[in-house]
Amino acid sequence: MNRFVFFVAALLLGCNTLWGQAFKGILIESKFFPVVVFLNGEQVCSPVNTCFMTPLKRGIYQVDIFTAPEEGSVRPVGKLLYSRKVEYKNKSINIPISAIQPDGTPVKIAGKNGDIMLPTYSEVQINLLTKSIREATYDKDKHLVLDKALGATFFYTNQIGRLIDEFGYQSEKLEALKKLYPYTIDRENFYPVLSEKLKYADDKNELNRFILTFSDENSPFKIK
Repeated sequence: MNRFVFFVAALLLGCNTLWGQAFKGILIESKFFPVVVFLNGEQVCSPVNTCFMTPLKRGIYQVDIFTAPEEGSVRPVGKLLYSRKVEYKNKSINIPISAIQPDGTPVKIAGKNGDIMLPTYSEVQINLLTKSIREATYDKDKHLVLDKALGATFFYTNQIGRLIDEFGYQSEKLEALKKLYPYTIDRENFYPVLSEKLKYADDKNELNRFILTFSDENSPFKIK
C-alpha cells in the first residue's frame, strides 16, 4: 500500500471545512466515540474521532470502521460499524458516523455516502430497558427513561411493543409511539402491529397521520 498521510482529530477540530477545501481524500468523522479505521485491510487510524486519508490515487478502496476495543479485550477492534467498497474519484468523500453509539447488533442502513452499520438493542438490553420503564411509577417518569434511550440505538417493532405495554394511559402510549417511530428499523410493520396497542379509533388515526406525514429529514438516518 502507498504511504498515506493521516490527519486525525487533533488537527481537524474546528476546521473540517477548510481541510476539505484544501485536501482531497476520505474523511471519517465519529461524533460520540473513537473509531478504528482500516483501508484495504490495513489499519490506518488508531482510536480517533476524525480520520482523514490522503493522498489517494483514483480507484476502489475497501473501508472498514470499528469501535475502539473494550478495555481489557485482546481484540484490536470493537464492533463493526461500516464495511463497504468506496470509489475514490479524486474528490473528497465524507463518511459520517454521527449518530451511532457502539451498542448492540449492527444492521445495515443507508447513509449519505453509503451503507452504515447501525447498532440495535439486544435481548438483554431491551429486557433492562423494559424493566426500567416498568419500575417508573408515573407515565411522565416512564417517558424520561425512554427519552434517555432514544438516539443511541434503533428498535424493532416487536421490541417497541414491549415498551409500549409499560405505559398506562392511551395518550401516553400514543406519545411514546410517536417518539419511537423515527428509531424503528422495520417501519413497514410499525402501524399494522403497534396500532393494536391503541384502543381508540381517534388515536389510531392520529398515529397513521403522523406516520404518513413523517419526513426522513427529521430522522437520525434514512433506513433502507
